[in-house]
Amino acid sequence: MAVGMGFRDLTHFNDALLAKQAWRLLHNKETLFYKVFKAKFFPNHSLLEAKEITSRSYAWKSILHGRDVILDGACWRVGNGKSIKIWQHHWLPQKHPTKVLSPMVETMEEATVDCLIDEGTRMWNVAMIDGIFAPQEAEEIKNIPLARKDTKDSLFWPLKKDRRYSCKAGYRFLKDDEVGHQVAVQQDHEIGLWKKIWALNCPNKVRNVIWRACHNSLPSKCNLFRRRIISEQCCDRCKAENEDTLHAVWSCKLLDNVWGVNNSWNFRNLQCFSSFSELMAWIFDHQRNPALFAFTVWSIWHQRNQSRSQSAHRPLNFISQWAHDSWAEFKALKIAPSPSRLVRRTWWKPQVHEMLKINFDGAIFAEEKSSGLGVIIRDRKGLVIASMATRIPQQL
Repeated sequence: MAVGMGFRDLTHFNDALLAKQAWRLLHNKETLFYKVFKAKFFPNHSLLEAKEITSRSYAWKSILHGRDVILDGACWRVGNGKSIKIWQHHWLPQKHPTKVLSPMVETMEEATVDCLIDEGTRMWNVAMIDGIFAPQEAEEIKNIPLARKDTKDSLFWPLKKDRRYSCKAGYRFLKDDEVGHQVAVQQDHEIGLWKKIWALNCPNKVRNVIWRACHNSLPSKCNLFRRRIISEQCCDRCKAENEDTLHAVWSCKLLDNVWGVNNSWNFRNLQCFSSFSELMAWIFDHQRNPALFAFTVWSIWHQRNQSRSQSAHRPLNFISQWAHDSWAEFKALKIAPSPSRLVRRTWWKPQVHEMLKINFDGAIFAEEKSSGLGVIIRDRKGLVIASMATRIPQQL
């Protein structure tokens, strides 16, 4: 049912459903559902202040997990400010970020927004706000309208027009948050990686393989299996593990004959990598001869493809030397740029004196065993006086 509704990640879908129940406990306080949970799990506090108790209630733990989703995605509308923590909660009206970024005052770690409001006038304490927050955030806070009466703070879901939480909106929030986290983690080891790859002193075919491997776009058996092109994804070499990109060119046990020959790759059994791009970033960071590494990866992948297509190929124990020789040969090869030759276009020029100019050309027609001849005669003004074209049979 989840897939039919457009939800593909069941974990996020489950979290979105739990958040829905937490939203109900926060807003529907007249229901039997709220009264039962209130009496049993948070009788002396609000749901936002409740903590996990020693009870083994899986339902209560799940509700608390859904509450965390609400607190991460929802924003506070300021009433009396007593429920909103200044530095922990989302309450600024701007789109991003909705949390206060100004440095925290040591004595105000758990302070709530009500301490920024003058209770007598129900207006912001301008002097206090200007003294605590950065100028831009101070202006944002002072522009938040305040109710004339003591009104409770309320939570709203900013990603929907009606400001109410829904499972669909919660699911989208969780997916977007996951993508943002993945991008942040990915950037930790891929900053400048693409530029470094294309700057390698290697042929384009080698750089292309490295770039595709970092993008996980090589046709490894795992990728082909995921696209339903093949029915099994076991490595043809070791027959023990699935062949993803990293396994195909680096971690397969049978590749010890390749990587174990050169001491530059002795970290292979000491360092663990989750992807080929992470491995390549490590190579660049530690300057372990990235050009030779790229040649070796290309040689392994090339040998693997020849082996799968049952073409003639080198044994694995020759790959390391072959890669090294190819790298050395490429380094020694100095490709001199071809000298640019100025091509001069020939234009017809009239004769100075009363002379005639004759242009002629010839051609050979091998199939017809004949030759061709063309002649044109012009005067000094460029006017054609006479011309002829004829074929001359070849004499045996």
